Amino acid sequence: MAYKQVSVRVAVDMKKFRSSMNNASREFGKFGKKMGRLGAGLTSAITLPAAIIGKAAFSEFSKFESQMARVKAISGATAEEFKVLNDSARALGGTTAFTATEVAGLQEEYAKLGFSTSEILKAQDSTLKLAFATGTDLAEAAMISGNALRAFGVDASRTADVQDVFAAAVTGSALDMEKLRDSFSYVAPVAAAAGLSIQDTSAALGVLADRGISGSKAGTAMRRILLEMSKAGFKGAEGFKEFAKRGFEITDSYDAVGRSAVSALTILAKNGDGFEELSKQMYNSSGALVEMEEIMMNTSKGAMKLFESSISESKMQIGEMVSEALVPLIRNL
Repeated sequence: MAYKQVSVRVAVDMKKFRSSMNNASREFGKFGKKMGRLGAGLTSAITLPAAIIGKAAFSEFSKFESQMARVKAISGATAEEFKVLNDSARALGGTTAFTATEVAGLQEEYAKLGFSTSEILKAQDSTLKLAFATGTDLAEAAMISGNALRAFGVDASRTADVQDVFAAAVTGSALDMEKLRDSFSYVAPVAAAAGLSIQDTSAALGVLADRGISGSKAGTAMRRILLEMSKAGFKGAEGFKEFAKRGFEITDSYDAVGRSAVSALTILAKNGDGFEELSKQMYNSSGALVEMEEIMMNTSKGAMKLFESSISESKMQIGEMVSEALVPLIRNL
C-alpha cells in the first residue's frame, strides 16, 4: 500500500516536472527569439549609422583631395611643396572659420594668379581673416587681394597690409568688397601707373562711394580721370588732387575727362578734405583687419563656424582612413 502511494506521488511529481520542463523550454524558445531580434536590432543600430558616417566622412575627404589635386595641377608645386600646402590647408581648416576644402579653394585662386607656394603660404592666413570679417567668399577674397598685389607691385609678404587697407575702406566708407573688386578691376593698373598707392586709390573710391558712385562705374570714371591726368603731366596723389581741382575749375568739365567721368571729377574736386581724411585712415590702417575679424568672430555665427570647421576636420580624419582602406580595394576590382 505504501509502494502504491509512493508510485502515485512519483507519477504526479513526474507530470509536474515534465510540465515545468515544457514551460521552461517554451520560455527559452521565446528568449532565444527575443535575443535574435535584439541582435538584429543591434546590428542595424550600430552598423547602419557607422556606414552612413563612413560614407559622409569619405565624401568630405574626397572633396578636399580633389580640390588639392587642382591646386597641384595649377601651381605646379613639387611633391615637397604640395605636402606643405596640403598640411597647411588641413591645419587652417581645423582651427579657423573655414574648412580645409575652402582653404584649398583659396590656394587654387592664388595659384591661378601665378603665386608661388611661398607666396600662397604668406597670403592665406590674412585672406581667411578678410573673408570672414567682410562676409566675402574665400576664393573671391583671394582674387581681390591677389589682383591688387599684382597690379600695384606689392610683395606677397605684405598681403596683410593691403588687406588692412581694404578693411579700413569697408568700415570707413560706403564701400564693400564687391564694390572694391569691381572698381579695382578697372582702375588698379592705371592707378599704379599714375603713381597712386592702394591707399590713395581706395580713399578716392571711398569718397565716390559715399556719394553714390561705386563699383564698375567708379572704376571706369577713375580710370578716365587718371588717364587724362597723366596726359596733362600730373602724377601721384598730389598730382591727382591738383588735377581734380583744375578739372572742377574748367567751365566745361566735359573737355577734361568726358561725359562718363565728369560727375566723379566734380565730386573729387569738391571733396578734397574728405579725400585727405580717408586717405589718412588708409595709411594708418595697420591692425584694422585683425580688429574687425575679432569683432565678427566674437558672435554666435563665429562660434558656429569654428565648430563646423572642427567637425569637418574630424570627418576628414575618418574619411582619410576609409579612403586608405577602400581605394586600393576598388582599384583591384
